[in-house]
Amino acid sequence: MSWGCRALGATGDSQYMPLLQSIYQSKAAHKKLKKYANKAYQYLLNSAHAIMTSEATAPVDREITATIAPLPLPPRMNAQDIIPKASLSANQRQIFAIAKGEWQAIKYIAQHISKMEHVGAAEIEVYDALGQFLVEMYGYNLDNKKIDVLAWICRTLGESKNGRYKVLLQQVANQVVNTKLQNYASSASRSLPQNATPYIIGGINFQKILDTYQQ
Repeated sequence: MSWGCRALGATGDSQYMPLLQSIYQSKAAHKKLKKYANKAYQYLLNSAHAIMTSEATAPVDREITATIAPLPLPPRMNAQDIIPKASLSANQRQIFAIAKGEWQAIKYIAQHISKMEHVGAAEIEVYDALGQFLVEMYGYNLDNKKIDVLAWICRTLGESKNGRYKVLLQQVANQVVNTKLQNYASSASRSLPQNATPYIIGGINFQKILDTYQQ
């Protein structure tokens, strides 16, 4: 089953991401299986497309190589038509906007959340949502305005002084193609301290947020 997860990740096909995510987030799955599922999920998340290369004489357990090419940005499924519950708090409304992919609102949130004097659990969840949005979007072909939004997220996570986001930003800096975003992610990562409990990518599920917070 673990090899099956690895095989799904090696396809480079994002249709397997929900399945792999459900496995590594499962409380019942074996820890080894969850590890392989999470690794395969991260590969699909950070790889827009994989073209597999093979040789007839290669051993079965050879290392898989791939050529990565960014895909066009996937549309959010009618998210613009979703209306939030009236009972949501201010922070929940921010997370809802991030889950919907409202780029202008996300930029505003990133620019202003770091100015807040009090950062509690609710605010941390907003930071987590920004980080999750960053890792889900940086691998796609984006115009300059969207790159600017992601750069602001990097800057905001760096200004949080919370080592929770150091590994996430390092991942973006190491894998993103865009030079501007790479520089922002690298600078933000260097400004953060080491932390024993980093944010786990996938910890914020945007579809679940939309399902829970909509009217």
